[in-house]
Amino acid sequence: MRIASPVGLVIMKLISWTESPDRAQKDAEDLNLIFSEYYSLFNNIDRIYESSEILGLVEFDLQRSGTVLLGKDVAAILKNDTEETIQSIIEKETSETCNNKLALDMMRANRFKEGEFERKLQMINDFKTGMNLHG
Repeated sequence: MRIASPVGLVIMKLISWTESPDRAQKDAEDLNLIFSEYYSLFNNIDRIYESSEILGLVEFDLQRSGTVLLGKDVAAILKNDTEETIQSIIEKETSETCNNKLALDMMRANRFKEGEFERKLQMINDFKTGMNLHG
């Protein structure tokens, strides 16, 4: 049985989130879970501690470091059209003129929790930071 890695799953979920409105909410919730927990998967904590660059970018916050690492890992496997697609989605969702749909969809379950919207925006920006680290 073949299963997607968390990195591959993020790519699929981001594309599905934009292309399948009927699945967008579920895709956003799944993205929220992976963004939130990536630091704790596999040997990612060790990888984070080995990269003082990532830790320093997010004030030594492990969870945020994991989201940056995830962005970096996603960027490492992207090719041509898929890279352009993912970059476009993330650029749009982090622009100052966007409607923050991804962040809003990610927080549906906790929409009344104080500071939740800001945390989701931060996760998306941390992911973008990681994507920009790859090079």
